[in-house]
Amino acid sequence: MIAIDIPMPQRCVVCPLMCNIKNEREDIRALCRAKEARGDRYVIVNTYAPGRPEDCPIRMGTIRRTEV
Repeated sequence: MIAIDIPMPQRCVVCPLMCNIKNEREDIRALCRAKEARGDRYVIVNTYAPGRPEDCPIRMGTIRRTEV
């Protein structure tokens, strides 16, 4: 697991882990790299949604550091 110290994105469109791709019909799709890294099968997100999806893998919380 890694810790990224950035403000939490309110929507997918402003998330640094979202990228756009074009398919063969020139449709632009938004892909969530965080969902892809988690191993999800469905990684296309709606950038027009008012908030983050319920299954968003980015969660805010406290991380305890353990000694290695």
